[in-house]
Amino acid sequence: MKLNCLSRQLLKISADKIEHPWQGLAEVCRTITAQRKGRVYFLGSYWPAQLAAAQSPAMVTPGTSVTVIGRQGITLLVDAAVL
Repeated sequence: MKLNCLSRQLLKISADKIEHPWQGLAEVCRTITAQRKGRVYFLGSYWPAQLAAAQSPAMVTPGTSVTVIGRQGITLLVDAAVL
């Protein structure tokens, strides 16, 4: 199927309005350290997670809320600072 110019513009506008699905709050279920991945509960599922920033604390313990800022493969990148 060939898209005309108007169709391409409408698709681009629609895609720009979609929020990134890999951002939001998650709860730590298994301790995350700078050297070791942990697990978080996010969007109804459990995911492997690692700290995304060097300035994050050395360890984030279960029960702590973290901010998901991205994804690398199936591993979520998290920041200990809650937005």
